[in-house]
Amino acid sequence: MKVFEVYDKDSIILDRGKNVFKATEAYLAKFPEHYSTCYKQNLETLELIKVDRLDDKSQAGIYNPEANTIVFAKNFSLGHELFHMASNNRVIKQFAFESKLYVENGLIEGMTEYHHMHAYNLKQPGSYSFEVFAVMMLEEIPNIFESFFVPKEKGIFSICPSKKDMYALLCSIDLYNELTLEYLSELYAGKEGEIDRTEIRRTIKHVIDSLISIELSLYSDKQALNHYSDKFMDLISSDFITDIVPYFYPGYIDYADKQIKKRIKERC
Repeated sequence: MKVFEVYDKDSIILDRGKNVFKATEAYLAKFPEHYSTCYKQNLETLELIKVDRLDDKSQAGIYNPEANTIVFAKNFSLGHELFHMASNNRVIKQFAFESKLYVENGLIEGMTEYHHMHAYNLKQPGSYSFEVFAVMMLEEIPNIFESFFVPKEKGIFSICPSKKDMYALLCSIDLYNELTLEYLSELYAGKEGEIDRTEIRRTIKHVIDSLISIELSLYSDKQALNHYSDKFMDLISSDFITDIVPYFYPGYIDYADKQIKKRIKERC
């Protein structure tokens, strides 16, 4: 790994033709002012290091929350990494809604890419599309974004109506994230990953089941449930999920359709 250049907050760095700092700040300005607190505090000491490549070839950039540094090989990764920085409270040492009890890497990556996608007006996420899908199904939970930009211990549990279902989602999407990243790392290293497809297929099912349970706890009337069902199936059936979910589980759309119809029928 060779260092090309070191940047600071006064540098002009472009991602898809946009100044990465201005694009991030313009997006954050749409939210309440305190959502930008971590971003502003971290920006003062942020160090960006451009290298020829990262040790893990499947990665284009990485944010270190303790050192407050971004090491990147491709400019298109910076928008994503800046939103990691924006969710890092270094004063209380709290990164997004991470906890000692659970990792939440999957949901954190999904939330980070969700905001990157919206800040840059991307039609599809650049990565973590299944994780972003999960966030889009949770986006109507009040204060869900505050739990990300204003980090607090167990912050996401304090806003979720069903803590049991949220915990199940966090565990399953973490495992999905871990297994797929392991597969991609080995793939970029030139060797096919020996991942048990049965395990990851089961994990995808658990993510779908947990999301349905969480959403059913939010809605009570039939009209709202049908609206949720339409949104769920429109997203999961579209080209939005462009990563390796179909590779590991080609039948995930049919499974989701059967499960959501079954659960809504039981409710109504």
